[in-house]
Amino acid sequence: MTPALWLFFRRSYFLDANKIPATGPVVIISNHAASFLDAMIMGVKLRRPIHYYVRSDIFKGPFARYIFSKLHMIPIYSRDKDKTELHRNADSFNEGEKVLKDGGLLLIFPEGTSRVEKNILPLKKGVSRIALQALKKGLDMPLVIVPVGIHYSRHAFRSNLQLVTGDPVPIDHYREQYAENQPKAISQLTQELERHFRKVVLFVDQPQRTSFVEHCLRMNDNDRGRYFTMADFFRQKNICNIISNLNDEAFKSIEQKQSNYISALAGYNVYDRSFTGKPVPTVPPLLLMLCFPIFGIGIMLNVWPYLVGRKTADKKVTRIDFYTSVQVAVTAIVYFVWILLWIIVSIIFSSPLIALICVMAPFLAWFALWWADCYRDWTYQQEFEKLQRDEPAKILELKTLRMELMNF
Repeated sequence: MTPALWLFFRRSYFLDANKIPATGPVVIISNHAASFLDAMIMGVKLRRPIHYYVRSDIFKGPFARYIFSKLHMIPIYSRDKDKTELHRNADSFNEGEKVLKDGGLLLIFPEGTSRVEKNILPLKKGVSRIALQALKKGLDMPLVIVPVGIHYSRHAFRSNLQLVTGDPVPIDHYREQYAENQPKAISQLTQELERHFRKVVLFVDQPQRTSFVEHCLRMNDNDRGRYFTMADFFRQKNICNIISNLNDEAFKSIEQKQSNYISALAGYNVYDRSFTGKPVPTVPPLLLMLCFPIFGIGIMLNVWPYLVGRKTADKKVTRIDFYTSVQVAVTAIVYFVWILLWIIVSIIFSSPLIALICVMAPFLAWFALWWADCYRDWTYQQEFEKLQRDEPAKILELKTLRMELMNF
């Protein structure tokens, strides 16, 4: 999954990852924006074994139970889908407690469901219950709960990924309170976790404003440039807060302006980065031409697994929050088989050249994606410069409209 995610995302950031202890019992709580892709990302980025709760319905059949248990998945039974099986959550909670007592890391999505909307749901009490029961049963190591926000610029190939780590929440001081009054301790810890959780998640109070806020955040990214810091995240949070506080009339007005701006960009085949006032770096066309053969080789060697992943997601996925998860997972598995076949061919024919191609294929895939990004940037910038020559008034109009959108 490491090379799969490396290629899928154009850029990825992990702020304050050092706040997550490298050893000892840890519970990570995170928002749930893209089904099992969220867990795959955390498994790659954290660099330590993760155990996590997943929907119980994927554990049907002994083979599935065996495979998923080996991948550190723990079934969780919901009131909506597993009413008759809710009693089995006691065993699942015990398994989570054992992970913590062994000094492991447990990942939980406390909102209980994945969705692409940038809203926030009340935290369920299971996190607090598992953590406090582990304390009660004699956990003698410091246990902390760490909130991590997962944010995608788009739910699509070559989007940007950012992970934002909050302050660890120690819970040892709840030990006595939990012994005296379990429901009260669970409720208070859940409320404390929710306060920390909200600090690392980008959300608006109105889920229907998700598309608008995502466009605003992408425009803000274009203003920012290549690097991403905590100050940049706070600006993103501020944008979300402002959008949440707009009344319906003000929101409809600014939403219409954004729609006009996006339509104009598409109509003139230009993109927002050209209107930030900052120079857009582009690769010289001669260099693009010289590198085109390498781009072609990279595409031919690597495109087939991607096409299989995309076609599978197009045909099988009915929920948009599952689309990128299925696309990435299927592409990664097919790519592994694809490279394995090439290795077998190289052995059969004793061909060092084919073996070298197998080794170079992922790097050629990265180069092909880099070339495609550079070519896209160059073509967009050419269209912008043409528009600037032919219709300078339109450039001024769009820059003014963009300024209004960034300062509403």
